[in-house]
Amino acid sequence: MQSSNHTGEALRMLVGDDAAPRGDRAPAAGPLSGRAEIEAWMKAELARHLSVPADEIDSGEPLLSYGLDSGAAVRLAFLAEERLGMPVSPFALYEHPTLRELAGHLASQLPAGAPPPEILAPAPTLPPPADEEPFALTLLQQAYVWARGARGHLLGRSCHVYMETDVDEPLDRGRLQAGFERLVERHAMLRAVFREDGRQEILPRAPAYTLRVEDLSALPASERDASALRIREELGHQDFDPAVWPLFDVRAARTGSGSFRLFLSMDMLLVDFQSLAILLSEWRRLYESPDRPLPPVSIEFRSYLDRLEAHRRTPRYERDRAWWTERLDTMPEPPRIRLAADPAKLTAPRFGSKDAEVDRATWVRIRDAARDHGVTPSAAMGAAYAGVIAAWSGSRRFVLNLPIFDRVGFHEDVDRLVGPFTTNVLVPVDLTPGEDPWQTAKSLHRS
Repeated sequence: MQSSNHTGEALRMLVGDDAAPRGDRAPAAGPLSGRAEIEAWMKAELARHLSVPADEIDSGEPLLSYGLDSGAAVRLAFLAEERLGMPVSPFALYEHPTLRELAGHLASQLPAGAPPPEILAPAPTLPPPADEEPFALTLLQQAYVWARGARGHLLGRSCHVYMETDVDEPLDRGRLQAGFERLVERHAMLRAVFREDGRQEILPRAPAYTLRVEDLSALPASERDASALRIREELGHQDFDPAVWPLFDVRAARTGSGSFRLFLSMDMLLVDFQSLAILLSEWRRLYESPDRPLPPVSIEFRSYLDRLEAHRRTPRYERDRAWWTERLDTMPEPPRIRLAADPAKLTAPRFGSKDAEVDRATWVRIRDAARDHGVTPSAAMGAAYAGVIAAWSGSRRFVLNLPIFDRVGFHEDVDRLVGPFTTNVLVPVDLTPGEDPWQTAKSLHRS
């Protein structure tokens, strides 16, 4: 599918704060022992995730009050397993809602003696990248490649993202070009191409890429808007050839003496939405302060995948796989959405996205209500989404296939890495008639 976003929050990061956490994770120094050590370590990790000083975090406050989401809970649980040498469920972060309670619970569960080697994760040292060697695709990348080459209803298209944003400052074409060139050099996945043998490879040096810039500033408003719409129509529905670099198209248009608009089209084989936010944030920094160095990224996506593959050979992974396998036979069917048209009769389908924004005050009320009911805002929104799907499908029991950002903390620079980290998780939904919506949110939260 293709996605368009003209005013999204991710693009506002171009002129906002940095996308990646500013703190660095301290190197692992062996297993932790005792409640005080666990509490101090988890406070430091939470502070790093939130990009705030550790002394601003109150161990007696609920973790949800700091905006802890499900993805952060999974990552923190994984890192805790690494340091504690024992299984740690992400649910523990909600069952013991403050750092103080959580640290006490984990301390009480510490195994006696040395941690079992099959549970304690290896130190986060990764082999140096070998960009010249092709490497395997992620499962979602495989699905993207298969779908664009397949024949059938709504198939044969790339998974692609299109974004644009207005910048209220004069356009310096040289700085904009130089900054993007540094991004291509810095992030290997921006130099990726995809081979016929089903693997991907990184070009050691990419060919020169020139940003196309149009000057619309002297045009009448109607012509300026028509020109911007022409660029949007061209970039908003692109299909890139995955074997041919580049798999992106970036342009700019001068819209006034002190403003310009950026247009960005990119194949999702290269990135996820967090990666896009990282790219835009770093591009902003390079544009505003070209002499200010960016924090180093001492890991490549290929090395991350190698480490992930090694994790799939551990007993923990086998336990997780067995857990899912046992549930396959009882997993409900996908929802059968009522359709406005027969997909078989669509000759030239076009994909887009629908979005709406709530004002800050409304969002704060949603966030606070979710916290008061012991769930994340994502779980609350997921419950509302499930209710809409139930209304349109006529079924109260179904499974949702949801994308998640799955950056496992194998390395302290993972948060700065650009790549397609997205994966999918199956979430069973069973909406009991008359059930409190917050109970639905709690059920989804645990799924």
